[in-house]
Amino acid sequence: KVSHWISESGSIDLFLLLGGTPQGVIREYSRLTGFQALPQKFSLAYHQCRWNYKDEADVKAVDNGFDEHDIPYDTLWLDIEHTDGKKYF
Repeated sequence: KVSHWISESGSIDLFLLLGGTPQGVIREYSRLTGFQALPQKFSLAYHQCRWNYKDEADVKAVDNGFDEHDIPYDTLWLDIEHTDGKKYF
């Protein structure tokens, strides 16, 4: 078979990844470009978020509800409502 390649800007960088399997191709690609860093462990777990918690007591009630129902979570996000005038900076 014949293949024709054209480049409008000059040379072409071509990488053939002969992994044999999809996993092998990914392994070869990772060796070429670098391996993906693992995310922080907490980011893989459950995150609780809700728009507009009323006050600190409301947040504590949500936290207590998770404890009461034995539901684990790693992060409870407070939305923009808790900031000074809805400004982070």
